[in-house]
This record gives sequence, structure tokens and C-alpha cells, in this order.
Amino acid sequence: MHVQPVLLEVASLVFNPEYTNKAGFMAREWWKDYIDAMANKGQMSNVRSNRILAKARINLSRAILGYKLSSIIMQPMAIFDAMSYTYMRFGTAATSRLLAHFAATWLNPRYAKHVVIQSKALQIRKGGELAIEEIQKASRGKGLFNAYQNSSMGLLQWADIKTAAAVDQSMYKILLSQGLSKEDARAEADLLMQLVSGSSDIADRPMILMRGEGSRLWFTFQTFFLNRWGLLYHDLIKTGLVKGKIGVKFRTLMALMILAIGGGVEDDLRKKLFEFITGKKIKEKFTFLQSALLSIPEMIPVLGNVIQSQFEYGQGYSVPLTRLFENITQSFSMIRSEKADTRKRGYLKLTESIGTLFGIAGTAQGFDLIERTIPETKKKQPPTLLPPLPELPEMPKLPELPALPKLF
Repeated sequence: MHVQPVLLEVASLVFNPEYTNKAGFMAREWWKDYIDAMANKGQMSNVRSNRILAKARINLSRAILGYKLSSIIMQPMAIFDAMSYTYMRFGTAATSRLLAHFAATWLNPRYAKHVVIQSKALQIRKGGELAIEEIQKASRGKGLFNAYQNSSMGLLQWADIKTAAAVDQSMYKILLSQGLSKEDARAEADLLMQLVSGSSDIADRPMILMRGEGSRLWFTFQTFFLNRWGLLYHDLIKTGLVKGKIGVKFRTLMALMILAIGGGVEDDLRKKLFEFITGKKIKEKFTFLQSALLSIPEMIPVLGNVIQSQFEYGQGYSVPLTRLFENITQSFSMIRSEKADTRKRGYLKLTESIGTLFGIAGTAQGFDLIERTIPETKKKQPPTLLPPLPELPEMPKLPELPALPKLF
């Protein structure tokens, strides 16, 4: 998007000595780094590109996200983020309009295409995560295998565009009703769509992702969640709950409730999909209300992963890169087991890790389905040297007592 005039305008203010005196050195340095990164396609000018780390990040993304059924089905759940922000800022009527546009984009295929044509941001949008556009570029080539790799993100992109189009068009209509011109309303709607539905801009991303391929590899799949944390902390809690007036505070509490309900729905849906794909049953630890309330602290970066690892089945707080090498280590340990089914699972885990390392699309999804075919072994009682206890004789039944006479 055309940000050069805006960057020049902001730079003229930020680099003014009077701004530094009033805002402070830290604020000036933040803006300096941000302008530097925005002017260099999302990377700091003093950061060197690293092809090895970039290749590793793209391979991880393609292998885990490619053809991932749960990711495709979960994509429309981003509407809860948009609903919470819309309710906090504009109220009930605007939120109802958002839901109407959301239904229209999913029920009428032509409607989403019509919205995309009107928005430059939607035309360049490839998916909720930054990695998707780069995966598509990295997979270009001829041949059957490249065609398979190229198609891995198609359904995810399709689901993302529908949700993003609903948010963009509803925001556009709402801002028009607020008195903005068509041009300003479209620009603002594009910005709000990126804020609440994940950003796919190559430059405007969370600051941690602007400091080289190492940080981007470490935070693989976290772009949307970092943006969600920004929505929760900056827009809802800090702006609405702390600084807002009484009416805004009330709407913010309701917005937080919407966000929590969305988190509860996501958790339930994710568990059901996991059970359907893998054939494993997850023991429920919390009620829906408890799960919804727990979803709010789970949105905190890094700490949220630790919380999920304690309460959710199969979740860990390791980042995708370290989890890959953890799986390789575990697979060698399982291969040395005396149990045949454990060795079989170990070979599967090792093969899955190799497929992930080389970026074969659909690796994670494919091995989830294969694992479903391996029955879980029932835990046997450990052998004991003691003889089995004799069965106790059945207790005799007590005779029935006579009924007491009525006093009245």
C-alpha cells in the first residue's frame, strides 16, 4: 500500500528535537526502528537476510499448515475478534451489521468476490499468516510435486479471504454511516480489517518480526496471535477499559466477553476436530465457561503457550523449531522400545519429522490420519509374585424390619 507519504510525514515529526524532549528517547527510538523497517519491506536495515533460516521457516509452515483441515475450519473463528472490536468501538447495531456481512460472504460466493474487487488490501491479501504468501512464492515450479506443493494453501486462503471480506465491507459501511468519505472509509476499513483479522502486509507486522529471520523463525505461526494480543491489551484493556468513559467501559467488558466466548468455541471445536482426525478421546477438564475464561490469559504471548501446555491435551510450549527436534529425539527413544506398537509409532514420528524438515506439504495432517489406524495399547496390570486373593463369600441379606405403627 502507498505508505511513503505517511512515513515522510511521521519522520518529520518524530525526528524533531522538540518531540524527543516531550516524548522521550525510547519513544523516538521506537518510531525510528518502525520507520526504518517499514521503508525496507518489514526488516530493519541493519539486519542481514539468512537464506537457511528463511528456508527452515517456510518448510515448517508448509509441512504443518499445508492441507491442514483444522486450520481451514478454524479460519472463520477470527470473526469473534472482529465482533469484540466492533462492539467496543461502535456498539450493537454495527456488530449486527458485521454478522450480516459475514453470513453474506459465506452464503453468496459472488458477494465475497465483489468485495475483494473494491479493496486493494484484500486483493493483495494471501492469508491470515505472513508465511502463507511466502510459501506460495517458494513453491512455484513445474511438475506434479510442485503442483501438489502449490495447492497446499488454497483452501486456507479461500476461507481467510471470505472472513476478511466480511470484516472489511462491514467496517466500510459503518464508517460511511459515521460521515467519512468513500476514500477515507475504505482506507480505514482496510486498516481495521488487518487489525482484527490478522495482517498479511509484508512490511507492517509486530516489531519482534522485523529483526531478522531468527526472530521470524522463532515466532512461526504467531503473527495472528501477536496481533490478537495487541487487540486485547492495547485496544480493549488499555484504550477501552482503562481510559474509556463509562459507556465505553461497559461496551469493553461486553467485548471481552465476546472474545472469551470465541475462545471457548475455538477450544471446543479444536478438540472435536482432533478427536475426529486422530480417533483419540480427550478427557474434559473444564466446563465451557471455565474454558472460555481461561482463553483470555492464553492470548498472552509465550505465557499463553505455557498455560495451554498445562491444561490442554497434546499442547506444549515449545516453538515449532524446537518441537521438531524434540520429536526426533522422542522418536529414537520410542524405536528402542520393546513394544511393537511403540516402535511403530516411533518410526512414524521420525518419518513425520523428516517430512516436516524438508517442507513436504500436508505432513502433519497426513500422519495424524495414519496414526488413527494404530490402536492404542491398553495398560496391563504389573505382574506380582503374590497369589490371587480368594473371592469373598456373598454377604447375607438382612431381614426386612416391620413397619412402625402410625401414631395418628
